[in-house]
Amino acid sequence: MSKQSNKTVARAVVSELKAGRSIARVSASLASYLIDERRMNDVGAIIRDIEKQLLVQDDTLYVHVTSAHDLSAAIKEEISDMFRNQSDAKHIHLEETINPDVIGGVRCETAEHRLDLTVRRQLQRLKGSAA
Repeated sequence: MSKQSNKTVARAVVSELKAGRSIARVSASLASYLIDERRMNDVGAIIRDIEKQLLVQDDTLYVHVTSAHDLSAAIKEEISDMFRNQSDAKHIHLEETINPDVIGGVRCETAEHRLDLTVRRQLQRLKGSAA
């Protein structure tokens, strides 16, 4: 049996979700498939492909936001507005992750783009330009 492409797997996942299957059930099936096929390293790429398909089908852009602290409602709205204005998406879904290593600022990632406005990244840039 040939290996299914990441996009094919993503299409199958989106199809199951559209058919009304629970996210928990679809996630468990995907995890089982990836383990059985020894493709755990593909999970990030498959998730990005799922997000791309959902953007096309539902006009929903998934933005993964990493910060050192909880974001205020105003900051969340500002991030949503920024991505809404820069894309064709009608809906923005923010997924937040708290990571104290960020120090300050935010890092926003979509299936195709990354915006790193963290203090850590700014310090790295300064260090790189000083060398």
